[in-house]
This record gives sequence, structure tokens and C-alpha cells, in this order.
Amino acid sequence: MRIALGQAARATDEYLAFAVQLGVGGVQFNTPDLPGDERWELDDVVGLRQKVEAYGLRLEAIENIPNHFYKVGKRSSPVPGLRAAPPEEVVLGSGGAVLHHPGRHDHPASGQSGAV
Repeated sequence: MRIALGQAARATDEYLAFAVQLGVGGVQFNTPDLPGDERWELDDVVGLRQKVEAYGLRLEAIENIPNHFYKVGKRSSPVPGLRAAPPEEVVLGSGGAVLHHPGRHDHPASGQSGAV
């Protein structure tokens, strides 16, 4: 088990320095404040991870996405607002944007839902 500081929306210098002062190994963000009206771009999520890593910390998880990212897709899904998708895809946005293989080898997931 790893201990992390969590429930922040912004990766401010103060927040990351506080995590370092506490001696935790990582941080977690709850609906991080990233640009995007329908989805987050990979470069923005990677930029968040790189900022965290610049402090010697690990980005443990991102919990949740903005509610407005959930749109009704073309196929049915047990989750309101999401179309059914294979387990290797995450579908976001009104255009049915698909994030293929969210845990691919160059951006591995930590094994938790929504982890980066």
C-alpha cells in the first residue's frame, strides 16, 4: 500500500511542495482542472504527470472527470451517458471520442479504475 495526498483539483506548487513536506510518495487528483470542453487531451494529462514527477512524486490516480464530459452515445450502456465500449476503450464526449488502451505500456495504469 502507498500513501498519497489527495482530493485536490489543481497541481499548484504549494500543493506539491506540501506533499513532499509530508513525506508521501504521491498525489491523487479529484476532477483535475485541465483544459477541455468534451475531453482531456493526452498531452495535458501527461503534462500533469510530469509536473507531479518534477517534485519527485508519483501521480497515483485521477478520480472522476467533469460531468459535462458524459454524453449519450450511439450504443447502449449500463452507465448513463456512456456508450457501451470494449474494456480496452473509454468513451467520452458528444462525438463519442474514444481513449484507446488507457493503460498502454507507455502510460501504464496502476491497476485502479481511472488511474494514470
